[in-house]
Amino acid sequence: MDFTAFSQSRKSVRGFQQKPVPKEVVDDIINTAKWAPSSYNTQTWHIHAVAGAVSYTHLTLPTNREV
Repeated sequence: MDFTAFSQSRKSVRGFQQKPVPKEVVDDIINTAKWAPSSYNTQTWHIHAVAGAVSYTHLTLPTNREV
């Protein structure tokens, strides 16, 4: 698939199902994302994959704190 076809076929999803995503799928997504370019090749990736029932408030960090 060329980039034009890909970009025209993409969609945003705002409705989510309650079934878990298989670990293999998450691993594939993360491994693919590692190939994405970064600004000035800074490679500032920070990926956190969370499994199980965790509330959103437990995942947020204060905005004035550097991680």
